[in-house]
Amino acid sequence: MRISDLSFGPSAEPQPAVTVQAADSPCLEERFSALAREWPDRMAVGDASGAMRFAELDALSAAIARFILSRGFAAETPVGVMCGRSRLFVAAALGIWRAGAVYV
Repeated sequence: MRISDLSFGPSAEPQPAVTVQAADSPCLEERFSALAREWPDRMAVGDASGAMRFAELDALSAAIARFILSRGFAAETPVGVMCGRSRLFVAAALGIWRAGAVYV
């Protein structure tokens, strides 16, 4: 499916709600953690300023998650991310997901 396949305009008739059933496969956090354990020294993400190994990305995203949780944010709380397209954005997004929040 492509984005161009979707219609975002107003609909003439109400559409039924879409129910998404949980898959039997692991969630993103579980899959990432498995990769970090399996390949801690492999490059996970990089940008023009440098790169991060899986172990580094795991540690930084876990620290971000702990920080968010220490502030008492409830599940699905929006958390703002102010950084460019970089490896730090990936760490922030992963940390926010790990905390159960959402990034904006």
